[in-house]
Amino acid sequence: MPIQMSGRGRKNPNGHIEKFFEDSDLEYTIEQQSDTRYTVTYTFEDIDSAPGITGIFYPTNWLYSMTFTMGDEPGGLVNARVQRIPSINSVPDPDDSTPVFYDRYRVTLTIDSNSDQRSLTLGAPTPQIWNQNADFYFNSLEINQGIALAGSGNIEGTAARDFLQGGNGNDTIDGKGGNDYLLGGAGGNDALIGGDGDDELNGFGTVASTVSQFDTLIGGTGRDEFILGGVWGVSYVEPGDGYAVIQDWTPGEDRIRVEDVPDGAYSLEFKSVSGIGSSARDTEIYFTDASGSRDRIAIVKDTVNVSVERDFDRVTSRSTDPNDIIRIDGTTGNDTLVGTDWNDQLNGFGYSDSTSPQFDILTGGGGSDVFVLGGSSYVAYVEEGDGYAVITDWTPGEDRIQVKEAVSGESYSLEFKSVSGIGSAAQDTEIYFTNASGNRDRIGIVRDTTNVSLVRDFISVEVF
Repeated sequence: MPIQMSGRGRKNPNGHIEKFFEDSDLEYTIEQQSDTRYTVTYTFEDIDSAPGITGIFYPTNWLYSMTFTMGDEPGGLVNARVQRIPSINSVPDPDDSTPVFYDRYRVTLTIDSNSDQRSLTLGAPTPQIWNQNADFYFNSLEINQGIALAGSGNIEGTAARDFLQGGNGNDTIDGKGGNDYLLGGAGGNDALIGGDGDDELNGFGTVASTVSQFDTLIGGTGRDEFILGGVWGVSYVEPGDGYAVIQDWTPGEDRIRVEDVPDGAYSLEFKSVSGIGSSARDTEIYFTDASGSRDRIAIVKDTVNVSVERDFDRVTSRSTDPNDIIRIDGTTGNDTLVGTDWNDQLNGFGYSDSTSPQFDILTGGGGSDVFVLGGSSYVAYVEEGDGYAVITDWTPGEDRIQVKEAVSGESYSLEFKSVSGIGSAAQDTEIYFTNASGNRDRIGIVRDTTNVSLVRDFISVEVF
């Protein structure tokens, strides 16, 4: 099965790591479901000890995200399911005779010839700061009980702790029992139902959106948290009047999570909103940014017993420490990424091969920034067509460019000329990759400068 998988995990205390592997490295089984649909099931140990992605022995390397990408076969991914299964005694650390027990997971992918979804990511949003925790780790699933599931339509959990993730359409996600994390897709109007337990409900998704979303959040019993922002920014500030409706609110017990935005402010208004609940007054939640632009991001139905000071948890997604590295990731589309005043790592391409050209704009800002043009198993922007990244601000000797290590027959090269439509009339630096077959692709342009050096400025990521 030509499916590429990549995993993201936290290797305490050394930040976050990412490993890629092909399914040929793992044993799998295939089960036909219908004329057009089948499932593929893999079993592997935690990210740092599985065949094909072996690294240093760290039992505390917690997996929080998996990305699956189809190869050349027709069809697409319908859903992905991860379940934690009993650990086994793995190979001991070579410097320590003590056996190490690693988490094991069973991954089941459903593939349908009628689907055109070529890639699917299951898991928590990627932390922007190297030492920041993710919202959810797969090793918090109860063994053989809880599930992590990404799909579309009606999604149901179990009585245990689950991570349930919708698609880009209108989804209904029911956590049932357990302390669940429910995540709507980046688009569509979703209904999230926590059920029993202390649940986290995020209808908006984990990437900024340009489409208005109208989501319904029902916590159920327990101490629930309604998520209106995070590392992706403030939710529901896209064009239009999208918002979340919190249907059930327990004052002093439930919480509202927002992004802590410098020079931004959250405020409340109390009135009966037409079409929302009964004639009782509701609580409207507004966010005002530094420019004075004001957006309604949520409505708490049929209650005015909401307090910003008492009920809001603020998440800091931007570092205040200049020694931290902030991750800023794009999508498989055309992205514009803008860094901070600190040390940023900007990756507009993503973390797996793509079949469509991408044209990304990367602006590092202050600090020592890393512009990602490749990883351990891929070169970015070598898909069909002339996709590339434009680096708009370059500080020679301070900023760096990350690429996949050039193996036998491969090479990187630079050309200096003024590229039409890129910056001023000054010369730019074009970055080219040549593969072992001699095919040459432009993967990046550093705007308005020729002060770029392969020896001084490039960081090569070792191929696993």
